[in-house]
Amino acid sequence: MDKRTPRFVDMVRRAQDALGRLTRRARPPALPGVGGPSPVGDRIEQLKDLEWVISENEIRYKDLLDSHSDLLMRAEPSGRVTFVNKAFCRTFGVEARDVLGTCFSLAILERDEVGGAEAAASRRRTYEALIDTTEGPRWFVVEVLSITHEDGRGEEVQTIARDISEQRRARLEFARARDEAEAANRAKSRFLAAMSHEIRTPMNGILGMTGLLAETSLTAEQRSYVDAVDLSAKNLLTIIDEILDLSKIEAGKLEIHPAPFMLDDCVQGVVELMAPRAREKTVDLAWRIDPGLPRVVVGDETRVRQILLNLVGNAIKFTDAGGVSVRVTRRSTIDPMHVGAEISVADTGSGMTEAQIATLFTEFEQPDEVVRRKRSGSGLGLAISRRLARAMQGDITVESTVGSGSTFRANLTFGRALDGLAAGVSSTSGAARRVIIVSDRLQQRQVLSEILQAAGLIVECRSVGDALCRRGAAGRDDAHGLVIDVEIGAAAIGTIIGTLDGGDGRPPRTVLVVDHPSQGRQDEFRTTGCDAYVVRPVRPSALLVQLNVEVGPERRDPARLELHAGRVSGDVVVDAEPRRILLVEDNAINAILAQRMCERSGCAVHHARNGRFAVEYCAGLLEGGRPAPDLVLMDIHMPEMDGFEAAQRIKALYAAAGLPSPPVVALTANAFAEDRKRCLDEGLDDYLAKPFERSDLEALLEKWATTRISHRNGRLGGHAA
Repeated sequence: MDKRTPRFVDMVRRAQDALGRLTRRARPPALPGVGGPSPVGDRIEQLKDLEWVISENEIRYKDLLDSHSDLLMRAEPSGRVTFVNKAFCRTFGVEARDVLGTCFSLAILERDEVGGAEAAASRRRTYEALIDTTEGPRWFVVEVLSITHEDGRGEEVQTIARDISEQRRARLEFARARDEAEAANRAKSRFLAAMSHEIRTPMNGILGMTGLLAETSLTAEQRSYVDAVDLSAKNLLTIIDEILDLSKIEAGKLEIHPAPFMLDDCVQGVVELMAPRAREKTVDLAWRIDPGLPRVVVGDETRVRQILLNLVGNAIKFTDAGGVSVRVTRRSTIDPMHVGAEISVADTGSGMTEAQIATLFTEFEQPDEVVRRKRSGSGLGLAISRRLARAMQGDITVESTVGSGSTFRANLTFGRALDGLAAGVSSTSGAARRVIIVSDRLQQRQVLSEILQAAGLIVECRSVGDALCRRGAAGRDDAHGLVIDVEIGAAAIGTIIGTLDGGDGRPPRTVLVVDHPSQGRQDEFRTTGCDAYVVRPVRPSALLVQLNVEVGPERRDPARLELHAGRVSGDVVVDAEPRRILLVEDNAINAILAQRMCERSGCAVHHARNGRFAVEYCAGLLEGGRPAPDLVLMDIHMPEMDGFEAAQRIKALYAAAGLPSPPVVALTANAFAEDRKRCLDEGLDDYLAKPFERSDLEALLEKWATTRISHRNGRLGGHAA
């Protein structure tokens, strides 16, 4: 609303008042007998000039107010109208002469207050109103202001109204579109949740049965078919997970759940998980972590692992020769409560052009070379990873040169754990020790060298050819340690060891780098002088331990009771009976799969088709005085009685009997974080998402159904933990 409008009206009013005051003061007294020009006459002329100027200004300001598109009206407190402009008259189909002096009121059909009680209590009120006009009902924003005259003669009420019908219509349409979009988004979320469950259920059967089939006697051809099915199913599951993740991010439902975790263990787990894929392509995979980083940080370990899996997986996918190196380094200190880390993943792949980099983080976009070479994937991994990094106060950048590989850098911010330990190693004391690395794997040499240099060692890297050429040189090189690749061969390794002097005429301590543990135990390598071995990709801590370098504080796991079947300790004997599992599953295929997995893990399984049968089974155990199951694997979505209700009733049965309830673990295809939270909120003890690997199930059994302990004179009710 134009703020000048009330100002113009006030100026006219003040000018009229001033003219009246001047006219009253200018009235001359009676002066009989005085003739000719007088000062009083001059003042009258001045007043006439002033009146003319004021009249001109009044006309000018009135024209301005009449040309204004806003509706203007002034009235006395009694309601008598003293001024209206032409826009007001046009809108309501009246003439000014018919309105002035009357108590004209607006025909308000509907009204929405603006500003609340505080605005209503002030001298200025604003509201939106649906007012009947000559064109029908129209929406106006109305401002009502009480104005006091400067001479204190009283007040007037000024009303200014602006037509906002189009803006209101657009606003309502926007609100309706927003509501429809939110409803569609909720429907999409429900659809995705349902599809996640519906897809994961058969996928669980495919992957599980494939795993069971792989453990049977198969020909080489049959095994290749089974491996192909397993790989295809896992790739499909990865694509499904990425689409679900992206949908959650777009819906604004991305949640970060910070908790203390071991950063080096997280990186090590990802690298070792990706190692078989790298080995299949004969691609080196090596990693190191900055010893200056805290070992324990606070962050979302699941999301960090997801970023790492995407970056390392992509690097291996697009590298056909050479290697991939993963480095975790410390960034500059952010503040006392936070620490910055940079995770860089460098490869020796084909590299990318600037045009390809520009679309790299766009959803469903992949470089042309990817399509041409038929690389698999949805094109979502990097887009999701960048969004996850930004959600953790970081970002992901890339540097690449065609033909020279690419380097992805994820900069993340972690909280400091109060009980965090240093991730690194302590420097060597006394004289610096010298270690020689012999390998033709460039990426492996570089990373191993960085690990050893961070420990305070003097490191020299040599190719195999260079190391063998030194055997004819006079004397022997001084070296306290030797790290050598198994690929060199036993004979060549023996030759190279013979060129080195570890002190006191003895050979240096030699550590062999192997692909499989079996390679490090062969007699031919032991006879050449190898003292120990590490498995590729090499764990930094393992390498330092094998070279007898003092490592930093190790993680100390809570004390556990290590038990083995049949071992007697005091008056306690370990029960050799199989663990009892109650499996509650309505899907026949998934039931067979879970039952076989449990049986192969040494468990006895009772299958209940739904929650009602599970409750009845537990009630029967209690009535017969038989022991409770060691673990209940509970499906959630079942007919007659779902898993939540069944779990609550089972726990209530044992609570009523004064006995501890068996742990109940949700076994469900709903894989969202909120699904896990709901399961725990509903009273279940743990959660396992389908599809799952046999190792996942065994970890669950180890956590909740460890070997039972019995007294010689009676069974104990608890479990060893």
